[in-house]
Amino acid sequence: MNNVIHMCFSASASGSFKYAIKENIIKGKKVISFYDNLSEGKIGNLKNLDDRIEWYKSISHTKEISKEDIYEYKRDYHRYRRKIAKLTREDIIYMWYGECSEDICGMMYALELMKDKCFNIYLINVSSLVEENEYEAFIPKSVSEVMSKDINKYIKFKKELNKNTYKDILQMWEALKNQNEVLRIFKDGKVKSSYKEYFDIDILKNTNKKFRKAARTVGYVLGYSDQNISDDYIFWRVQELIKQGYIEYKGKFGVMREMEIKITNKGIEMLNNDKEAIAFWKEREEETDNEIEYRRIFREECALKERVNIARNLLDVLEVEVIAEKTGLTIEQVKNLERVMSK
Repeated sequence: MNNVIHMCFSASASGSFKYAIKENIIKGKKVISFYDNLSEGKIGNLKNLDDRIEWYKSISHTKEISKEDIYEYKRDYHRYRRKIAKLTREDIIYMWYGECSEDICGMMYALELMKDKCFNIYLINVSSLVEENEYEAFIPKSVSEVMSKDINKYIKFKKELNKNTYKDILQMWEALKNQNEVLRIFKDGKVKSSYKEYFDIDILKNTNKKFRKAARTVGYVLGYSDQNISDDYIFWRVQELIKQGYIEYKGKFGVMREMEIKITNKGIEMLNNDKEAIAFWKEREEETDNEIEYRRIFREECALKERVNIARNLLDVLEVEVIAEKTGLTIEQVKNLERVMSK
């Protein structure tokens, strides 16, 4: 297995894989990592990167992007392309991803660079396996959520990439590049371009009537969201909502840790157009921070545990596809649940 190369698409995932190889938890020659989050910002031209650099400048209100930063950013891309170019037919590629736009966009870009090297590539979807114990269930949304000690258990679920699937992935990536929006989300089983205001309602419904640290609101949005989004993106949208009069602030504008924010009457009016959002906002207004966090975790884990139990009980009765439709799990998650039970 010394010719296995693991590929992942975030800095935290990279650290986990390097540690797993070092500690002999998994076998592998090396890890090739990609650090830029292609689910955010312009992606129409990834050769000169000018559009992406301008995007980062536009959302960085106080932190100046230096010439050194730009040089290092371009250098990282150049090094990544060079590593891809050095791959040979003797290499076996394990490409790791979860069902989130950051992992999948990174994977699509890697496959675009490898389009003349369609051999020995295996895809490993960490979101296809449900982790559970007696009390709770958990599905990793991204590879970065998988602990180093647990990586090995996912390898048996690898799938060889065939030419037709490869072609389909490249076509999807080309469509996303042509659309060239500033946000891509994972929805209905695939990555889609989305409008930049996608998270605005989530931000407003997690913003109190009384001033509270902006970082806390950003944290709640990240915690409740079914998307893997960066805090930079959410904070950028907070600042845009301030400019539009939906949120009021005090402190140093553009510095998350030094800003406090509260929702305005205009913001509440916007929430009133969404029954679920205003109901959520009213409910959380009456709770403490600890109660809010406990409720979020309890609802997520219990709901998933219940769906897994229902799927398990239906395995001998219904087809896998029907079970997936009824429970909201994916077909792969149900299949892997069946494999685990059959052991």
